[in-house]
Order: sequence, then structure tokens, then C-alpha cells
Amino acid sequence: MSDDTASSQFMVMFPCYTIASRSGQGVVTQPTEDGDQSVVLLTDEDLLQRYREEHALPGATITFNNAVELLFFFRTALANNATHVTIDPKETSGWFPPLADVIQQVMRQYGIV
Repeated sequence: MSDDTASSQFMVMFPCYTIASRSGQGVVTQPTEDGDQSVVLLTDEDLLQRYREEHALPGATITFNNAVELLFFFRTALANNATHVTIDPKETSGWFPPLADVIQQVMRQYGIV
């Protein structure tokens, strides 16, 4: 499945979460297969807690309660060199849609122009 197809089929529901980095100066990212940076986005509290424990991440939880909050965050992530989003990462696999595609999907999904 191409990234375009994958992101057009994904529905972002709220709340969703990310985790502040250890330094508090950004958020948790992970490398894509191409070596780009991918922002970690978790879609429920159980996945958030599991990911935090598996990776020993002490940073604060950042909660997005609506599309505007998430889009503002994504625009900031773009400015900080993140090019992809990892949605509900797993140890053995990852889905890394381009950040710009996910932004467009969220805007379409919630009617934001």
C-alpha cells in the first residue's frame, strides 16, 4: 500500500498523544528506514503507556484534543525537520506516512481549509 493510499484511509480520532523528549526541547521521534525523522503519534492511552514503558520515556505526555491542536503541532514538527509520522509504532514494524500527507488528511477529515 502506498503512503498516499495509507494516509487517505487513516482516520485520526481524538484525543491522541505524543511524548516530550528527555530534554523537553521537542518530542519523541524515531528514524524511518530512509533515516528521516518521524514524530511518534499514539492513538490511545494503553498504547501510550506501553510505548512509554518499553522505551523508558520520562517526558510529559502531550495530548491533542482536536484537529486544530494536532495541526499546530504538526506545523511545528515540520519546522523541526520531522518529515514523517509514526502512528502507533510497534517493535517489529512501523507505518511512516509523510507528515505533509497526514496534515492534508486531517484537514480533509475535519473540514479545515
